[in-house]
Amino acid sequence: MAYTGYPFPYNISDLLVGAVRILYATTAEPIPTSISDVIDMESPYAAQTGWVELGATRESFTYTRGFETEGLEIQQTSSVLFEEVTNVTRTIEVSMAEFNAANLALMEGAQSAAGAVVAASGISAQTTQKFGSFTTLDRYRFAFLSRRNIASGLVTESSGAVPASGTRGRFVMGVLYQAQMSADDAELEFDKGTLTAASVSFTAFGDSSVTLADDNMGVWFFETAGTIT
Repeated sequence: MAYTGYPFPYNISDLLVGAVRILYATTAEPIPTSISDVIDMESPYAAQTGWVELGATRESFTYTRGFETEGLEIQQTSSVLFEEVTNVTRTIEVSMAEFNAANLALMEGAQSAAGAVVAASGISAQTTQKFGSFTTLDRYRFAFLSRRNIASGLVTESSGAVPASGTRGRFVMGVLYQAQMSADDAELEFDKGTLTAASVSFTAFGDSSVTLADDNMGVWFFETAGTIT
């Protein structure tokens, strides 16, 4: 869509609203080259093998890009001549509201696999996730998807399984190639009348398999309007 609304132009096709869907995978999974590498692009949009749903979040999902600079000076002037970027950071923060072994292992930095308690007389079946001290943190690939409003452009699915004659809004997906849990406190508060959630943040790192340093942290995907064949 073209810009409209002059003298204050905007492009409605670029607007993004709504909730987010978060998935993660181990770094053994290939770096996504398409949204379809993470989810099916037609209803019911199942996650691809190797990608795990983080599920419901209580608070909004946050993606943050930051950087630090160093001002360079010379003796002959009292002002900074130019600034050089010395550090680039990208982080995500999620407020996990689904408490299962996989999510809690992620939050706890757990190294052991989930276990089980077998049902017996007077005992119901249970799953377990042990946790303890750790000195290293696993890294994961993260994908976060949102969907544009239908006023911003339509995608028509070949299956026709979605509402409005098989049409839906366009997907937007961000990917962090490698991210590990940040050194922040993760707090669980159990309070009557409040949905329990754990706020956990993850810091992005460059992936050494990507040749260019300018491209080694992640990628954004923007689905275009049209028909899926």
